[in-house]
Amino acid sequence: MLFTVLLDANVIHSLPVCAAILDLREYDLFAVKWSDMIFDEVKKSLLQRGKPFEKIEARLQKMDAAFPDASVTEFQHLISDMHLPDSKDRHVLAAAIACRAEQIVTNNVKDFPKNELQKYNIEAVTADTFLLNALELYPELTIFTTRLRATKLTKPAIGVTGILKAIRESGAPLFSAALAESMETMRGKIS
Repeated sequence: MLFTVLLDANVIHSLPVCAAILDLREYDLFAVKWSDMIFDEVKKSLLQRGKPFEKIEARLQKMDAAFPDASVTEFQHLISDMHLPDSKDRHVLAAAIACRAEQIVTNNVKDFPKNELQKYNIEAVTADTFLLNALELYPELTIFTTRLRATKLTKPAIGVTGILKAIRESGAPLFSAALAESMETMRGKIS
């Protein structure tokens, strides 16, 4: 069984960071999970920021289509038993328990106290930390997926530098810097 992570809404919300995670997921290094309740949070957040509903829906539908086993269901009965500082996050932990996730990837780690998560053998990590770990474990593949994404983004073409900048500005600055350094190191090995 693959190492399983549940993506919180604030990670899915960030397109560059979410794309970096999902690009790696395509190589079956780990499993990603989310729920309709998490998607509802993403929709609400993006709508509040003025994103068109149709584009939000299309993006989330593409994610579901690309990873049909990612959606977690039948966790609602667990929600009331969750004890977190913010009651609005209880559904995230309940979904993580239901899908047997080892990690919750969230940029609000403080909302998921370690002592509560330990009861379920779950750890909360930031997207930055998750991606740094992936880079450490799979450096060549992480570089490859980033370069591949750069070739796919043509309207407008932003290149690898643009992707690194977008990732940095979207909540994963340490990963962005480490990835840039790894790419430079790899380039030196090739030359």
